[in-house]
Amino acid sequence: MGQELSNYELEGADYLLKIHTVNTPLLDISKMDYFYQRGYEETKKRIKEIISTHVTSNSK
Repeated sequence: MGQELSNYELEGADYLLKIHTVNTPLLDISKMDYFYQRGYEETKKRIKEIISTHVTSNSK
């Protein structure tokens, strides 16, 4: 179920930020704060890559 949900939601994504988590199911809402923090940290690390990918894809 989780894999089907993520594939459906990814179809319209401009950029995919993969966040590695250990033993954490996709729909475990009790881990929402953890997911948010990991996403924030990973975005900070990759912000230049994200911006350059977005600018490049929009100029085509």
